[in-house]
Amino acid sequence: MVKKISAAAAILILVNLFGMVTVFAQSDQLLSDSGLVYYYKNQFQQALKEFESALKVNPKNPEIYYNIARAQNQLNNPKAAEEALKKAIELKPNYAVAKNMLKKIQADLSKQDKSSVSTFSKKLKVQIPSELSYPYDDFTEGFYAYYSGDMSGSREKFDEDIKNKSKEVQARMDQGIIYYHMRNFDEAANYFKKALEKDLQNANALFNLGLAYEQSAQPDLAISMYEKAYSVNPALTQAKERLKMVKDNVLMNQMNLADSYFNKSDWKKAVEAYEKAKTYALKNSVEYSKADSNMRVAKLEIEKKGEQRSQINKGFLARNVEFIDADANPGRYTGNIVTWKGRIYKIEKSGYITDFLVVYLPSFRSDLDSTEYSKDLIFVVRFEKPFRQHELLREESDITIVGKISGSEQLKNAFKYNNYTDKLILEPLKMTVTNRSYSGEYVWESTEN
Repeated sequence: MVKKISAAAAILILVNLFGMVTVFAQSDQLLSDSGLVYYYKNQFQQALKEFESALKVNPKNPEIYYNIARAQNQLNNPKAAEEALKKAIELKPNYAVAKNMLKKIQADLSKQDKSSVSTFSKKLKVQIPSELSYPYDDFTEGFYAYYSGDMSGSREKFDEDIKNKSKEVQARMDQGIIYYHMRNFDEAANYFKKALEKDLQNANALFNLGLAYEQSAQPDLAISMYEKAYSVNPALTQAKERLKMVKDNVLMNQMNLADSYFNKSDWKKAVEAYEKAKTYALKNSVEYSKADSNMRVAKLEIEKKGEQRSQINKGFLARNVEFIDADANPGRYTGNIVTWKGRIYKIEKSGYITDFLVVYLPSFRSDLDSTEYSKDLIFVVRFEKPFRQHELLREESDITIVGKISGSEQLKNAFKYNNYTDKLILEPLKMTVTNRSYSGEYVWESTEN
């Protein structure tokens, strides 16, 4: 027997269903965003952990697989990155960025599969990372002693080779390779640098130093080393290939970072990030055009803020318009920026706007005594967005407003004010609020919104 359910019950089920979907999406997005924060801080292991948590929430999201691949790639786990990218493309067949990254990783993996003389030592089956460049026919005695387990003997033999001018550079290279193999990339870099101190034009040492920088999340230094290595020896094609790969990865990360600032309206950081992204992009590329276009937009937004601040500053100086004059002839002064002092009489929130009714307190060049004011001297400060609550924003608080006169209108009963004569409306640019019962002051500027 099929049971009927009421319309209300059906709606409740749908609400619950959609509510669950919303929570699901939010959890997925929050975890993914958290992972990106760690990623851009070069904390790749923590980023991977967050991405994997996001994947548990939503295993059908191709973006999460793509981010997992990026983190795995930075952690030097190309196989894991490859698998994640394949899954991302399976879920989103037209995922161009993932396809490009997969192509690069598979190209690198195919190179690693090709063993060469430099990949294995001749005396011991010691496999060193295949990406390293090694121009010598065989390794030094210190290298062999180390991998034989003779640590003290290794140090002695390396010391002997370093004293021998003809073997010093090779010994430093071997020491760097040992540390690189141990994934101690900082120490590896130190030894490759020592090799370069004796041979500045050693393209292999330059290239290996670039690898160490790349693995220690210093892409700019890696790019510099690859460029120098290829310049010294154009036959070292892996330097050119690695240079392109790192630049592409850095460009992608930099564009993502710039876009995140842009979407949050953090215009200054967006400009800086897009400016940097342009240094990695080809001038005729889509990325360069996008970075340049968005950077222009961000700069315009910064200029707008600058204009607002300029208006605020002008307001402090433009004290030639008295409230009494403007109140008597509002049409004449519409558009003027003024600075007036007053006391909040009423705060009214209606729909999407907030109005402050302010009792004017004569200031600056007014002939009126500041102690003599009445509710006839009221003007309205209108905020086009609902105003955030603050303990100082209350009736009887003193307020200084820098604003633009936008006209006048009749007040409504909603303000509990029975005088229907026209009242001046100010579009606020800046305000400072104090209250005799509370310490401190509250400052607001329109540029904050």
